[in-house]
Amino acid sequence: MFLAKNAKGADQMGAQLRGREVRKEYLARVVGEFPLGEITCNEPLLTVDPKVALNMVVKDGTGKEATTIFNRISYDGQTSIVRCRPLTGRTHQIRVHLQYLGHPIANDPLYSNVNVWGPDLGKSGSGDPLVIAAKLNEIGKTTVAETYIHPKNQSNGEGEMLTGENCSVCATALYTDPGPNDLDLWLHALKYYSIDESNPWSYETPIPYWVNEVHLPFMKMALEEAKKCEPTETAFSVGAVLVKDGKVLETGYSRELPGNTHAEQCALEKYYAKHGTTDVPAGTVIYTTMEPCSERLSGNLPCVDRILKTSIKTVFVGVVEPDTFVKKNTGLAKLTEKKIEYIPITGIEEEAIKAATKGHPPVPTA
Repeated sequence: MFLAKNAKGADQMGAQLRGREVRKEYLARVVGEFPLGEITCNEPLLTVDPKVALNMVVKDGTGKEATTIFNRISYDGQTSIVRCRPLTGRTHQIRVHLQYLGHPIANDPLYSNVNVWGPDLGKSGSGDPLVIAAKLNEIGKTTVAETYIHPKNQSNGEGEMLTGENCSVCATALYTDPGPNDLDLWLHALKYYSIDESNPWSYETPIPYWVNEVHLPFMKMALEEAKKCEPTETAFSVGAVLVKDGKVLETGYSRELPGNTHAEQCALEKYYAKHGTTDVPAGTVIYTTMEPCSERLSGNLPCVDRILKTSIKTVFVGVVEPDTFVKKNTGLAKLTEKKIEYIPITGIEEEAIKAATKGHPPVPTA
């Protein structure tokens, strides 16, 4: 929903929407290991049963044009975080395209229910629409909602379902309390922006909790690395962790290796030395308690440039770098320019700054 402050703003916004100059980006947490690289799905979509809100890929000419671009951010060994960019606005477009690709949203009660879609969860458009619609119609009546990540609890059938009783006041049918599959969907509107150069604007929301909860444990591990640093007045103390598919590959902290070494540098160099290589495996991500540096006063290669020389496509960051030593760190700009995902993880900010400034002179108070 867009709310304009005045008529002129409403007219400008309406013109951008009609001209398809407004772009949207979402985050989704999906089943399985989503492929690396940019994946585009152009499959046509149709509402095949509005009663149960069922939408599917339909290729007989009746489906409506739909395009979504996907990029994997991370994979934790069970689910993937994916950035989704719909170029059209069909009903359930992101959800159905992800399902078609074989990676439905992991807690989607409509499109990741094994009992409804079968073990392949509707991949490649499989499934009889009539049979699927009939099964979906029973959810909330004779059975509770079920998803890939939250299978139905067979012992108590937790979830919303008709009780067979009616309200004594208004005679409305009564339901049991909702369960986890009735209350949440791992699909988050992250960013809206205009590509109209004459009237640019953007709006971005915080990272949702279900992204943060997957990655916070590794960021806390990076924080423990930062705490290992010896105090110094002339540099920050930072921790870094390399992870692939939910498994730690290597760790590092500032000045761990000889010289004025940074945490990201140490983690990478330690991995290279152990494995006799000059790169990390595809799909590796890096966690760093502080935004990677874009400039080294010592003349060493900045951490952003080190990352850009690797296969790393996602950088998780605890806090941005204060301008104590380098003014206006451009790490974020350099990474995003090269299409590297830059994802802030919340929950360690105060501790990260405390660890980073260990040994620094106290900040004067007024």
